[in-house]
Amino acid sequence: MSGSPQDVLRVWRPRQVVRIAGGLSTAMLVAVAIASLVEVWAPVGLLLTALLLGIAAYVWRVLVTPYIALTATHVVVQNEMRQIRVPRQEVETIEPGPEGLRVVGRDIDVLAIAVCKSDLPSWARARGRADRIAAELLTAVHADRR
Repeated sequence: MSGSPQDVLRVWRPRQVVRIAGGLSTAMLVAVAIASLVEVWAPVGLLLTALLLGIAAYVWRVLVTPYIALTATHVVVQNEMRQIRVPRQEVETIEPGPEGLRVVGRDIDVLAIAVCKSDLPSWARARGRADRIAAELLTAVHADRR
C-alpha cells in the first residue's frame, strides 16, 4: 500500500479463509510447476511450468492482493493489478454488490473486489459484511463534510 502507515485509518481485505485458500492454491500450483519442470525436461515441460506459474500469479493477485483502505485524504482501492485513489471529498456513495463495493464519485466509478456481498444476507434481508463496511466507509467520508 502506498503512502505512510500513519495515513491509513482502516484496511479491509477479502475474508481470511479466501486469502488462506489463495495462498494454498498458489503454493500448490508453484509446487506442481517445479515438479513438472524437474520431471518433464522438454519444451512441453517448460510450457507447462510457465502456464502453471502464470496461473499461480493470477490466483495470488485475485485472492490475496485486493484491499480497500481508508486514509486521511482518500479511499484507496487495490484490485488485481491496479490501485485507484479516490479523494474522500469526491466520494458520493458506496454500494455493496456481489462483484464488490462500488465507490461512486463525481468523476469516477470504481469497483473494489476485496469486499463482495454474499447472497445469504440478501436472501435473509439482513446486513452482511459488505453492507457494514460500505456504511462505515460512507459514514467516515461524509463526516469530513460536516
